[in-house]
Amino acid sequence: MPQMLLLLLAGALIFLCFLPRPDAGRLRPFSHFPPFAHRGLHGKHAPENSLTAFEHAKASGFGTELDVRITRDLVPVVFHDADLLRMCGTDQRVEDTEYADLCRLRLSRSEEGIPTLLDALKELSPSPVMIEVKPPKQKAQTRMLVKAVADAAGSYPGSILLVSFSPRILRMLKKLSPHAPRGQLVARGKGMALYLALCPFIHLYARPHFLSCDIGCRAFSIKIARLFHPVLAGWTVRSTEEWQAVEHIFDLKVFEAFLPQADACAAHFRKRGILP
Repeated sequence: MPQMLLLLLAGALIFLCFLPRPDAGRLRPFSHFPPFAHRGLHGKHAPENSLTAFEHAKASGFGTELDVRITRDLVPVVFHDADLLRMCGTDQRVEDTEYADLCRLRLSRSEEGIPTLLDALKELSPSPVMIEVKPPKQKAQTRMLVKAVADAAGSYPGSILLVSFSPRILRMLKKLSPHAPRGQLVARGKGMALYLALCPFIHLYARPHFLSCDIGCRAFSIKIARLFHPVLAGWTVRSTEEWQAVEHIFDLKVFEAFLPQADACAAHFRKRGILP
């Protein structure tokens, strides 16, 4: 009898792994999406996650990947790190800082400030956007951040993909923004191993439409993940050689530090006077 129960449980878990995601058919055209510029098209000309970096990504025909956090007074802002030290020289957490105080800071000693989520989407509209939702420590902040992202996704005139490392956030987004495709982020190494071990429960709990994984994940792990997901995104491609290696493995690709479509981008930068 116990063996039969174990077999039934194993069968149920396998079924959950292969259970089609809601609206999975809507994801098929995503292989035709442009590459997504990681934190915008940034470099010496523009800091990461800045309005100028977003402007360059959009003008060059790319989609844009960006990160969103929430301030102490509940303003969603575009910023990657949990603290402000690397980008702004201030050893303070974003979620512990008032938005008015963030407005006084500049990114990487430039003239660029930290944009709000709404300002970023206004700059990027209507180009494709991939938003990574960074989970705050406090539950109240998490609820407000997820609601703000869901509201923004609902009113955006272009395509928006919502991704997070947190299955809890994906579950919340499913309830508040059911029509926006959601992706589960997975890191290499222990991150992928943990995902593969827990994928039946993650699928049942968070119902992600696609998996967005580190391109450094082992090929065997990626092949297994492909069995569970109709669409795979890969991050972060940093060279032409890496691009050629993963081009036919991932449907969506996030890049930085090089230009996948060099000719089109060069024309844009020459027009702006950034290239000779």
